[in-house]
Amino acid sequence: RNVVERNGVDPASPHSKRSQFYINPVQAGCADPVVLRHGGMYYAYSTHSPDSPDMVHGIRMHLSKDLVHWEDQGYVLKAKDSWGNSRFWAPDIVERDGKFYLYYAADTRICVATADSPSGPFRQRNQRPMNPESLRIDAHVFQDSDGQYYLYYVDFNHGNEIWGGRLNDDMMTVDADSLKRMVLPDQAWEKHRGNIVEGPEMLKHNGVYYLTYSGSHFESREYAVGYATAGSPLGPWEKYDRNPIMKSTSYAHGTAHHCFTESPDGSELFIVYHRHHSLTQTEPRQLSIDRALFVHQKEGPDVLQIHGPTSSPQLMPACSDASLF
Repeated sequence: RNVVERNGVDPASPHSKRSQFYINPVQAGCADPVVLRHGGMYYAYSTHSPDSPDMVHGIRMHLSKDLVHWEDQGYVLKAKDSWGNSRFWAPDIVERDGKFYLYYAADTRICVATADSPSGPFRQRNQRPMNPESLRIDAHVFQDSDGQYYLYYVDFNHGNEIWGGRLNDDMMTVDADSLKRMVLPDQAWEKHRGNIVEGPEMLKHNGVYYLTYSGSHFESREYAVGYATAGSPLGPWEKYDRNPIMKSTSYAHGTAHHCFTESPDGSELFIVYHRHHSLTQTEPRQLSIDRALFVHQKEGPDVLQIHGPTSSPQLMPACSDASLF
């Protein structure tokens, strides 16, 4: 039933409080989401899917206290403040020393804009894409425990491949000599309507690097999430032998392109992802959230599990602040 029960209470029961539960999707019009938690708030930056297919206006942002109830804040990055004229896709956000760096694709080239607040407005001071030209879409920045930042992204090579390398201290250029391919689409679940791995997102758990990503074409109902593990941030990578770990169901299609964040009290890990508008229509895609966790293994790295996609009542993300309910 995909219904989470706690303390023996069934959310479908008339005795349960509606405010204690949520149902996916939680926000319309959002695709390729990334969430920044800052100052007790969640900032969700996304491809604005109602702008499909050309996405000419920029990157949109929504604001929430609890990961479920979102308020539209408009375009946090506008096309006039950026290089490129269309296809404003797949943002990522990083804060460093009080400055916020927004990575995104415009006209299938990765760009970086900055702001002094997570609410923006973000502007590209020098309106040009990142080099080399192979930095195409789906940028993701990860900071390792030693402070080094890494950039992961998608390059086009008879399909989509995930590459990565070290990000320089200016946060806007890469060490070109460090760039190398991370994973390529070589498994059946990654080949629906194209040979595609994309949407990289990094987690580090017990010293192991988990490169999570999406496989197959985003318009395909088989669009899904998998991962690979490594002992270093640039591999070599070994794909999990039971991929994908989240895939479409009879009630939710196109469930992928994701990020991870924690519940308000920090006790739970959540995946934030998009899904198709319906079982027959891709756009406008919609924002969903579900629980994720690491399961201990006696041998080998812990397994990353996703308890989704769900479309039935789920307990709200755990929160120590009763006022949020």
